[in-house]
Amino acid sequence: MLVGVRGRMSQELKNQRMNHLFPILTALAYLSSFGLYVRFLATGKKLTGRLGTLLLGLGLVAHYFALLERSRGLHTVPLP
Repeated sequence: MLVGVRGRMSQELKNQRMNHLFPILTALAYLSSFGLYVRFLATGKKLTGRLGTLLLGLGLVAHYFALLERSRGLHTVPLP
């Protein structure tokens, strides 16, 4: 019986860690994109601007999945 409880507890802890993956990825992508855009304004290099745009797109996709996971966890649509 104790082994079953431990297995369930470790699965719940794993799910809790996974629930924070997409919001953290979203924040990192947005912050990195912002940093690259600031650098692009300072240097004017096209590659820096394109990488900033790529990270912005990655942030939008991660943000979508973060909201999707939140809505699954709440069993409703997360309204701000």
